[in-house]
Amino acid sequence: MIFLFDLDGTVTQQETLPIIASHFGVKCKYARKNKENMKCYFKISAKI
Repeated sequence: MIFLFDLDGTVTQQETLPIIASHFGVKCKYARKNKENMKCYFKISAKI
C-alpha cells in the first residue's frame, strides 16, 4: 500500500498541514513553528 501526501499545496489548491493542525487543535502552535522555520530557512538561503 502506498500513501502520497501533498502537504505544501503543490497539487492541491490549499496546504494540507494547517488543515491537519486545525483538526487536532494545534493550528496556533503549527503557525508559530512554521514562522520560526521560515526565518531559519531565509537566513541559510541568504548565506548560500
